[in-house]
Amino acid sequence: MMAKLLLMGNLISFGVISAVAHSGGTDSQGGHYNHRTGVYHFHGGRTGTAYLSGRSEGFFERHPLLFFGGAALVCYWAYGCFRSWRGNQPQRMLEKMKSAAATGDVVAQRTLGQFFDDGKQVKENKTVAMSFYMQAAQAGDVWSQTRLGLMHYHGEGIPENRNEAFRWFSKAARQGEPKAQRMLGIMHELGQGVAQNKKESLKWYLRAGENGDAIAQNHLGVLYSDGESVPQSYVEAYKWFCLSSAQGNATATSNRDIVAKLLKLEQTTERVSPTIDNDPLHKVVKR
Repeated sequence: MMAKLLLMGNLISFGVISAVAHSGGTDSQGGHYNHRTGVYHFHGGRTGTAYLSGRSEGFFERHPLLFFGGAALVCYWAYGCFRSWRGNQPQRMLEKMKSAAATGDVVAQRTLGQFFDDGKQVKENKTVAMSFYMQAAQAGDVWSQTRLGLMHYHGEGIPENRNEAFRWFSKAARQGEPKAQRMLGIMHELGQGVAQNKKESLKWYLRAGENGDAIAQNHLGVLYSDGESVPQSYVEAYKWFCLSSAQGNATATSNRDIVAKLLKLEQTTERVSPTIDNDPLHKVVKR
C-alpha cells in the first residue's frame, strides 16, 4: 500500500511539474501563456506580453488540490526515505563494529560490550556484553578487566563469583587502574576471594588513593582517624579526607569537618594530657 502511494505521488508530482512548466490552454488569439517564463506565445512563432485578462487559467489554478496533494505526497515520500535511512544507521554502525571486533579491534570489542551492557544502543544482554568484554580484557584492556571484575563481584547477569572477580581486579590493578586497586583493598580487608590480609589491604588502598580514587581516599582517612591498620593520625586523616572531598565526595567532606574539630581539640588537650582517649568525638567519622 505504501509503495502504491509513493508511486502515485511521484506520477502526480511529475504531471504537476510538467503542467506548471507549460500550463495554460490556447486562447482566442491562438496562443498560450507560459507560467514558467512569463511569456505569451503565439502559435505563429511570435511572442508578446501576457495580460491576465487575455489568457486562460493555468493547470495549477484550475486544480489547486491536485497540485498541493501531489506536493504533499512527495514530501511524505521524502520523509519516509529519510526515516528509513536514519533508522538503518545504528544497525550499520553495529555491523561495522562487529566486523572490527572480529579482527581484534579492542576498542570495538569494549564498545560493543558497553552497548549490550547498558542497553542504550541495543537490547540489553549481559551475556553478550561479557563475551565482548572478555575479548577486550584478554587483549589487556584495563577498563574491560575492571568491568568483568565488577560483574563477577556483584553477580550482574551471572552468578556471583568473588574468586573470578579477584582475578580480573588483580589484572587491572597491576596496570594502575584505581577502581580495581580499591576493590582489591576491600577484598583483602574482608577476606573475599582471598585470605584476609589487612597489610595487603592497606597497600592497595594507598595505591588507589594515590591514583585519585575518591572512595579509597575517604577510606584511608577513616583508617588513620581510627588508628586501624595504621598509627592513628588526625593529620593524615585530614589530608585524605580533603583529597576525597575535593572530588565531590560528600561523606569525605563531613568527615573532614569532624577531623578538623578533633585536630583543634587535640592541640588544646596536648597542653594538659598526652592522650585524648576520652574525646567524645573520637571514632565518629563515616566509612
